[in-house]
Amino acid sequence: MASSSGFPAYVLEQLTRSVPGGDFTARKMMGEYCLYYRDKLIMEICDDQLLVKPTPTVLALMPDADRAYPYEGSKTLMAVVDHRAARGAHGGGIRGAARPQNKSPRAERQ
Repeated sequence: MASSSGFPAYVLEQLTRSVPGGDFTARKMMGEYCLYYRDKLIMEICDDQLLVKPTPTVLALMPDADRAYPYEGSKTLMAVVDHRAARGAHGGGIRGAARPQNKSPRAERQ
């Protein structure tokens, strides 16, 4: 299922409020969204779930964050927002936690 257009707008608004003057953009790709900071990919939104690249800084700030696979065959990303809470009037916010997703869709088929 593709992400709604309202959720990426909400995330961009929250990021812009958090980092005044921050140069955040979103690009729609195959029904989902990639979020960029100063033209560098930093996050993805898949099925209205916010996923962050596990950089050293992100790992230091969110060491226990759940991992998720945005699509089959992808690398894991850090899950930040539970998509079910986000669909409910963005109730999960950026600080919400996602349900654990420890297996790759590829591994589930085997």
